[in-house]
Amino acid sequence: MDQLPNSMLTERIPEKEIFLENFSKLRFVNGYTKDKKLIQYIFATLERHHLPTKEFEPSNITLEHIMSQSSRKYSYVGTFGNLLPLSTELNQKAGEKEFKEKQAVYSQSQYAITKNFSKEKHSRWGKKEIENRTKSMAEYCYDKVWSIQ
Repeated sequence: MDQLPNSMLTERIPEKEIFLENFSKLRFVNGYTKDKKLIQYIFATLERHHLPTKEFEPSNITLEHIMSQSSRKYSYVGTFGNLLPLSTELNQKAGEKEFKEKQAVYSQSQYAITKNFSKEKHSRWGKKEIENRTKSMAEYCYDKVWSIQ
C-alpha cells in the first residue's frame, strides 16, 4: 500500500484537543461494536510501536474489558481506558473474574501494553482510573505514535 507523503498526512492531523476529545468517545461493548475495528487497529499500532523489529505481527487482538461488561450500568465501561488487547485464550481466561484475579491473567500476555499494565499493580479500578488511562493513551497516541516530526 502506498504511503502518503508527510506533508499530506500533516494536513490531515486534527488539532490535539479535537483528537483527544474524539479518542475519549471511542466505545466498545457487546451491542455497540461500531468502534471495535478502530480500537483494535489502535492497539495493533501501539503494539507495533513498542516492537524493536517487525518479527511479531499483532493479529490476534481481542478486546478485554478490565472492568467487566456486566458493569454496563456505567457509561465508561466501554471506553478505551478500560480496554486491553488480549489473545482469545487469555480473554476467555480473564472472563468475568474480579479485577485482582484478572491482573494475574494480564501478566501472561505477550502484548506490551497489557504486560505493562499488569506491572503497574493497580490497587483498584474504577471511573477515575479509566478516565485517566483514556486521556493518557490518547495523548501518547497523538504525541508519540502518530506525530509527524
